[in-house]
This record gives sequence, structure tokens and C-alpha cells, in this order.
Amino acid sequence: MVRWIWIPLLALPMAAVTPAGEPTAHDPQYDNREIWPAWVEKTDFVKQEWPAARVLVWANPGESNRNADPADARNWLEGGPEGATFPNNRKRASEGPDENTDVVFPASGAKYSVSGRSPIHLRHVTVGEGVRVRFKDADIHGNLWIKRGGWYGRAKGFYGAADRDTFCRNDNDEPQSIANMLVCNKRPGNGTEWMGTWYTGDEVNVFSGKMIVAPGSTFLPTDRRSMSVRENGMLVLLSGSTLHLRGNQSGKTDLMVRGRLLAGTPQRPLTRDCVLGLSSKSDRADMGLIVAPDAEFAVHSADARTARLVFRWHRKPAISKNNRGGKGSGGISMLLAGKTRFDAVEFNDVLKGGIRLTDRSAREAWKSVTFGEKNFGLPSELVVQSELTDSERRACEASNRGRWNPVREHEKQARKPSASD
Repeated sequence: MVRWIWIPLLALPMAAVTPAGEPTAHDPQYDNREIWPAWVEKTDFVKQEWPAARVLVWANPGESNRNADPADARNWLEGGPEGATFPNNRKRASEGPDENTDVVFPASGAKYSVSGRSPIHLRHVTVGEGVRVRFKDADIHGNLWIKRGGWYGRAKGFYGAADRDTFCRNDNDEPQSIANMLVCNKRPGNGTEWMGTWYTGDEVNVFSGKMIVAPGSTFLPTDRRSMSVRENGMLVLLSGSTLHLRGNQSGKTDLMVRGRLLAGTPQRPLTRDCVLGLSSKSDRADMGLIVAPDAEFAVHSADARTARLVFRWHRKPAISKNNRGGKGSGGISMLLAGKTRFDAVEFNDVLKGGIRLTDRSAREAWKSVTFGEKNFGLPSELVVQSELTDSERRACEASNRGRWNPVREHEKQARKPSASD
């Protein structure tokens, strides 16, 4: 029996709960089209190879424990059928999990919560239906799969080992609060793909590696701070995806790009529109998007008529107490100082002079660029050329603090957590 779940713009089926053989983060069953859409074959994470590892199952499903020690072996079962979500033929674990251990918090028919303050390292993590998991300090070195009706959160930690391609999948209709501050700090070339709907409580920084918003998925950073893509970082929006702040932010840049921003890729071009929403600004000097001079912003489309990057005001009110964003004018603005390759773009809700270029010739290279009906002027009035101000130049040239450091990352991942940490 198969039950389908629906995520806005992204339909992902989910197998009915069974004692064994259910797809998990460590056994995703990518070739099962009742579980995964066909485009999964084009992802980086489907090609990622993982060595064999222990699989631990939470020992007390159905019983809430709000002061659990996830490193304590007494809280886990091991052995039994591969992929089992119930403790069939399992025994108490001989030792707790580490970064080379896959874990399952199984559905039990009764809702339950597991939370703990002790730091923990895990590899692949599966959260079953009706399970609420929250750790203060948890590093997930592999994949994360939150089944429909499940929930996962942590105060700090990272998602995906630096040298691996991983996925985080949320099967719920509702947005999943994934972190307070989210940091992508991987080797250049490796990344994490976010499937479903996600939001953060604070800033998002892509220091190094790829942050990919999967087809039909939505990612919502908070409106408290700017989202940043650093020099070695890459932000990728795929077909049908949406990225915008949770609320309207005034006086701050929604998205600062010093690395690469892609809508579609050469290997995975857009096959339908994706949306980059920006905050409404009171004047054009308050930029929603800044692409620094050394950055790259490119659109790769399979059909420029139906598969575009769409800019618009996201029409969300300010929600953060630290944000005096208000509604603004209803218009958006952006500074495109870097290299732009626009072959399929639509601009909406743009203020007069709201598209600033430092190189006027960049506009002449755009192809299949259209302007919607809800802009604040004619196309000729929307695009202007001007030099960077001193403050804008300083912002664009800001240091790349936090870039991926192989020694520091190796030391962090090798750290063995304990209750005394």
C-alpha cells in the first residue's frame, strides 16, 4: 500500500509504514518511483557512495523522554532486519552512535518526543511519523529524512559532512524549522540538497560548497539578518523552487552574493519557473539583492518561455522583533555588479531605477528577459547604470570569514562527544 504526500509544488510519495523495508535516510531506495521522482537520478547525492555502517533504532518508541542522552547506548537497539523501524530481533546497543552510525526514530502508532542537551554526532538520520526530535548540539554527517508527521530540530550543529553530497528531505506540508543559524561549509563541489519546505530562525551563510533548493521546494530564511553566499559558496535554485525571507526586511540586504548564484544548472536546467522573492523597499537605495563585482549570477533554462527565474516582492509582513521592515513601497531593488548571464528572467514589482548595473553593457547581453505588469515604470526606467558607493564597495569586499578550513573541519568531525562536553 502506498500513501502519497503533497508538498507545495513538489509531490513526493511515501511508503506506508511497515516493520521492515521502509525507505530511510540510510536506505533511500532511489530507484523506487513510488518514493522518489525521476529527477533524483540527476542529483549529486544519488551518486554518493557510503561505506557500510551500524544502524541503531531508538529503544523506546512511543515513550517521551525530554532529557535523553543520545550518546548513551542504553537508549538504542541494534541488529535485526536491515531497515526495520520496530525493534524486531534487536538487542541493546553495545555502544552509542557516532558519525559513522545511522539512526532511526521509528513511528510507533503513538506520538512521542525525544530531546537532549548532550552533543552528538550521527550519520544518516530518519525521523518517523509522530516523532518529535530535538537536540541542543547535533552534527549530522549524512542525510536527514523527516517523514510526514515527524519533526526534527537542533540549536546548533551542521548538516552533511564536508566531503559528501547529501540531502535533507521534509515530507510535511508545513515548513520545518531546521536551525537557528544555518551554515553550509563544505568542500567546493560538494553540497546539500533541500527537499520540501524549510525555514530558519536566524541567518543563513553559504561559506563554501553548494546549497541547493530542490525542484518544487521552498527555503525561507528569517527576516532578522541578511543571507550570504561567500566567495567559495554556491546557491542553486531548481525548477519550481522558491527562496525568500520569511518576512519583509527594510534597511538590510535580503541576499548578498559574493560567490555564485544559479537558477538551474547546465546539467539540470529549469523546466518551469522558479522564484526569487525580495523584500519591499522604501527607496531604491535599500537593496534587496546585491551581487558583488567578483560574483556570478546565471540562469540555465530548457525553455525561456516557460522556465524562467522570476523576481518579485514576496508580499510577507515583517515578523522579527529586530526588523522594522513594515510593508515598504511594494517595490523591490537590486544591485547587479557581478557577471550576469540572464537567458530566461522576468522582473516584477521593480522600483524605478531598481535594477542597478555597474556595467551598462551587461544589459545588452541579456536574452529572453521580460518585465511583468506590476513594475513601477517602463523597462527603460527600471534599469540604470551607476558606480558602487563607498559603503557598497566595502560590503562587497568584506572578508570571507568562515570559509571551509580542512584542518578545522576534520578536527570538529573527529571530536567524540560526551556528556561532559
